Amino acid sequence: GLAAHPDGRLFVLQGSAWERQVGSPELVVFDRGGKYLRTIVPFRADLPPGKRPRTYETDGGKTDRPSKIFPGLQGIYRNTMRIAKCEDGEDRLVVVSGRGAPVEGGKPARRLIRIGLDGSADPGTLGPILPAEFQTAQRFFLAASPDGATFYLAGAGSRVWRAKWGDGKFEPVLGKEEAEGEGGAGKAPDRFDQPRGLAVAPDGRLLVCDWMNDRIQVFSADLKYLKSLQVPGPEQVAINPRTGELFALSVRDRGAKDVYYSTKPIRWDAFEDKSVVKFRSIEDFTEVARCDLPKRKLYMHDPGPIMVLDASAPRPVLWISCVGRIAPGDQIWRIEDEGDRLQAGAGAIEAYYYPFGRGAGALAADRGTGDCYWAGRTSPTILKIDGKTGEVSRMDRMASAIFGPKPSGYKPWQPVAAAMDSKGRIYFRLLGMWSGPCNFIVRFNPDQTQAPFADKAGERQDNPIPDIKLMKLEGVAGALHVSCPSHGYHSGGLGVAWNGDIYVIDQAPDGRHRSPSERNVMNIFDPDGILKKASAIPYLTSGAWGPRFDSKGNMYLTESFRPLKAPYRAGDVGSLVKINGTETELIFGERAGDSAAYEMRRAERDFRPVAVRNAAWIYHGVSPVPMGHCVCASCPFDLDRFDRIAVADSANHRVKLLDSNGNEIGCFGEPANRDSKGPGSELPIPEIPLASVGSVACGGGLVYVYDDTNNRILRVRLEAAETRTVPIPR
Repeated sequence: GLAAHPDGRLFVLQGSAWERQVGSPELVVFDRGGKYLRTIVPFRADLPPGKRPRTYETDGGKTDRPSKIFPGLQGIYRNTMRIAKCEDGEDRLVVVSGRGAPVEGGKPARRLIRIGLDGSADPGTLGPILPAEFQTAQRFFLAASPDGATFYLAGAGSRVWRAKWGDGKFEPVLGKEEAEGEGGAGKAPDRFDQPRGLAVAPDGRLLVCDWMNDRIQVFSADLKYLKSLQVPGPEQVAINPRTGELFALSVRDRGAKDVYYSTKPIRWDAFEDKSVVKFRSIEDFTEVARCDLPKRKLYMHDPGPIMVLDASAPRPVLWISCVGRIAPGDQIWRIEDEGDRLQAGAGAIEAYYYPFGRGAGALAADRGTGDCYWAGRTSPTILKIDGKTGEVSRMDRMASAIFGPKPSGYKPWQPVAAAMDSKGRIYFRLLGMWSGPCNFIVRFNPDQTQAPFADKAGERQDNPIPDIKLMKLEGVAGALHVSCPSHGYHSGGLGVAWNGDIYVIDQAPDGRHRSPSERNVMNIFDPDGILKKASAIPYLTSGAWGPRFDSKGNMYLTESFRPLKAPYRAGDVGSLVKINGTETELIFGERAGDSAAYEMRRAERDFRPVAVRNAAWIYHGVSPVPMGHCVCASCPFDLDRFDRIAVADSANHRVKLLDSNGNEIGCFGEPANRDSKGPGSELPIPEIPLASVGSVACGGGLVYVYDDTNNRILRVRLEAAETRTVPIPR
């Protein structure tokens, strides 16, 4: 989402945008020249308590706790923001909320929400509920009347909707539910074939981009048809209120589609031939200038272009984001209006590259020394943090082996998990491709030299997704070839036991991505990478993470268990499981009988009662762990040499500390955005600033936390009030 304020501030809603447990959105503010100013979501720690946003839980509104994430900013695919003047005369951001939030004493629903320009909220936060067509939509086009009292909405179906802030919901005002005409497309003046962008002129006239009819329809303030403006594939439109000039995002190959086949085809816009075109006015619809955008085709999860006009600048500025498939080096384009030409000028903002949901950084630490390694999922960089000094150094030899001698940006091989063994060797699990069958595990010695596996390590028994070609890992000696998790771009589990055995969460031999048979298993390989035991744990979901092992050899996993009768709460959707041995079994449905104490996500949108056998204990209350459609989240954790467990509770912006019996012994972390940098900084509160938990590692009395929202690693020392040494009886 983009919104421009008359004083030149540009508001950018960025970050991952999956279901509400998973996304890590930010609302960031830049000046007119593209200089970073501040972050307002997650909210600033110095906001007065009465102005801090609150999130409404999905238990019927019975609880209401403070949150750093403004209610409903998670779960957004393509979101249009607007700045509108409110009843008190103040400007606020108006945003389409995400799926499943917020709630105010009833069923979750998408709606408009309001945010202060400083990230604050007030009792008037929640606006009208969106129509049913928009509750699961992936794009929204929003416009506000000049006085900020009326809002128009399009982007799903064939109608345009209208609401005032105090209304309970939107009502249709233009178009028909089922368009009439050839091929179902409405071509009459009061019909639309996929209405999209909207704009309101200073005199109240409404402009509607009639996408597939290649026209912009103009209506009076009382919604009477006035005229048609012919534009190829008008996707968005903006009006300069000072001059009356129009700017249209024109897509010449509109209607182009791509498809992804799983259990059912998934289709999306795939256009790439697009330009920004300037017209003289509504009355004199003459083209004045144009600027062609890069020809980059959209992909399934890409939001598509978003355009906003800063009309108050001496030279009006158009900001355009997401011009095609998200890739490294993306930018928010800054296009200046120079009268008879549109010039892509200085001040472009490097875009946030984060299309994979959580898991954007893999951490692993040596339990004795505290040395920690970090690998970026979308960055060809590996870092080492010295456990004693905290000094950070680049592991370029490791990175070169994985990404090649000239690493640049996103590569097919992404480190999605890391682990260390008792010899100080570091293991990385590499993702092969989106939903592909290939994963590789590579191993390095502490001096960055490769520690290869045996020649026949990880030989594949089958290819679980035969329609995708297997890939090879070049440049790495003796990689262990494993399968992928059933959701192929998920952060796959990886752990190394004390005896050197390698535990890998793999796709089940009979499983298939996005199908009723989708499931994972735990496979065990010996230190040489030879398969030792297949399907040691015969059922795991795509949300499973781990394993990790304590000093007695017990195994720990996080999974998407939750008690059957427990109320659904935003943060507490997953559990940490302690397992004695590897003979754990999950018994689903009727077979579980009266012993079913939990429910578990079995496949997409498929939840079953489950009985868990051979678990020492199950601690419920960790996040993020997926319970809905999206399975891209997993809940990281680690154990230190005292068997203390540091586990993510990202929904509450903290890390919990448990003992090996599942008792809570402490926690750390308080809500903060990237502007909070701890004691001694310009914004010194809170003491341990934390927005979200992407990965965790323990060692040497330290806990390392990769805060993926704030894109930084926290190094937290665990200190005891009293230390005592006692003899151990022989």
